[in-house]
Amino acid sequence: MKHLPILLITLLITLSATAQKKSRPKTAKDYALSGEYLDVDLVKLSKEKKHSKTDIDKLKAIEYRFYKHVHLVNDAYVSDAKDGAAIKIAQGDYNYYQNKLNALNTVMKIDRSHGKKFAGSPIDEKYLNSLLK
Repeated sequence: MKHLPILLITLLITLSATAQKKSRPKTAKDYALSGEYLDVDLVKLSKEKKHSKTDIDKLKAIEYRFYKHVHLVNDAYVSDAKDGAAIKIAQGDYNYYQNKLNALNTVMKIDRSHGKKFAGSPIDEKYLNSLLK
């Protein structure tokens, strides 16, 4: 019992120090590597002139998660993620990036049919890391 005051004082100091620590805001990399489900309203973002850092970081993380599953196969980009749930992003966000990928594949195919040599670049770690900056 005589150690109780010392224990209480130590506990109060520890709690006070913990409460004063401020957690740093999440970064794009934090969001990308977390298991957290991500959803960004792309239509809303496209209409706004100013974007919050959180929205931008989540958008970067969504793009990272999508392109991490994209590979160059037979001169076309393909995703091995079947839907948004597979990579923990909203289905609407998944559809947006999948449509962009399909449009790029169409342009590359048309260019090749007209004799233009257009070789896509593989998605590598350097590219993926650049999405998180």
